[in-house]
Amino acid sequence: MVFHPRDPNHRRLTRRDFLRRSLATGVALPSTAAILAACASEQGGGGGTATDTGQPEGPLFGTPENPVRLQTWEDVPPIASDLEPEAGPLVIYNWEQYIWKKVLDDFSKKYDVEWRYETFYNMEEAIQKIQTGQVEFDVFFPTIDVVPKLVAAKLLQPLNHDYIPNMKNVWPALQDPFYDQGAQYTVPYTIYHTGIAWRTDLVPYEPEDLPTAYDNSWQILWDTDFKGITGVYDDYREALALGMLVDLGEATDVNTSDPAVIEAAKQRLLELNDTMDVRYTIDGAYAGIPEGKFGLHQSWSGDIQAGPWYVGSKEESALLRYTWPARDGFGGTIGNDTMAIPTSAKNPVLAHLFLNFMLDEFEGIKNWTWVGYQVPFNVVEPETIFDEGYPGLEGWFSWEYRGRWDNLRSTIVTQEDFEIGKRAIGLPVQVDTLYQNAFAEVKAG
Repeated sequence: MVFHPRDPNHRRLTRRDFLRRSLATGVALPSTAAILAACASEQGGGGGTATDTGQPEGPLFGTPENPVRLQTWEDVPPIASDLEPEAGPLVIYNWEQYIWKKVLDDFSKKYDVEWRYETFYNMEEAIQKIQTGQVEFDVFFPTIDVVPKLVAAKLLQPLNHDYIPNMKNVWPALQDPFYDQGAQYTVPYTIYHTGIAWRTDLVPYEPEDLPTAYDNSWQILWDTDFKGITGVYDDYREALALGMLVDLGEATDVNTSDPAVIEAAKQRLLELNDTMDVRYTIDGAYAGIPEGKFGLHQSWSGDIQAGPWYVGSKEESALLRYTWPARDGFGGTIGNDTMAIPTSAKNPVLAHLFLNFMLDEFEGIKNWTWVGYQVPFNVVEPETIFDEGYPGLEGWFSWEYRGRWDNLRSTIVTQEDFEIGKRAIGLPVQVDTLYQNAFAEVKAG
């Protein structure tokens, strides 16, 4: 297992290790959709009467074209304003190494409280433990596809924005996101898009070369010149989206319920098994490429942006490249993770203060320098952030980053990217099962 080089404790798992353990072994765990459907069913299809009785009690899935305001429940109210914070400790439930512990220490000093960090391996495990009460925590980091299901199951509490004035620092589109209009239950944490990363000593292309070298830039992952050094994420939604994008490009619906499209994507991935000896990994982009174990890999922008920490020299980090094919008209996915407060939180005021703390410009950007995943802050200037940095953090963005990250400027996510990127949303149980079964067949290959 590879560890973040800046982690003095060298903990066991990383944020990128949230692969479906079941799919890696060929044994399917219940999907998040199924877990939450069961949870909502146990609570009576939502477990209460919505304040707006015209709304359904089941999950409400928004899209960029049709945003949704999630239900609120009379028996799950937000906390009152002007309350004093609890004594703590603040308990955080997150992927391992998806936050810099120094930032937690800074919060601890500011509010004179202790913190405890609990981790999960994947979202399925997290939801199961939430549902059964195996863990008690105050802050949770859900992906956007599960937020509507968590709300329908009454596992998240509405936020009181009186405690979160730093929301003003966030991009307008994520202050009022399509999946949770009004940010009733969530605030954004990090942003990323899914593209292609490689080393130029093993894959001799520059990003501007791919649109002319291939009919669709995604096709490079099927190029047999790179057989044996190519990787794809061990994540059923990301992998199947790739299988769709390579043929359908911009026309791809990454949330399709059409069995024929899902089957075609599966067949495309099976081709990779046969012709490319492809490997499905989670650490292949951020660690495998820098270490030379891969030459080419599907990649989250935040993964390869963290890549220079895993190489031995600035010269070797200069070999790293990244492209997001959506910018060239071939389609691509984009996403953000969120922070939320569970209904069962014992320290809800403290939790609100923590959300606000992480949305502070200085603290949020400081955390970004460690995790490699960008924050959606208005103050971040994509063209200059690696050169000029942020006041008080110039060392990371000027001294450490300059010359080491110049070739990875394409990993910076812009507000315009969110206008063209495709968003993976939550799926009904039956559709989610189609995706999981298709990928299980790919992995069994």
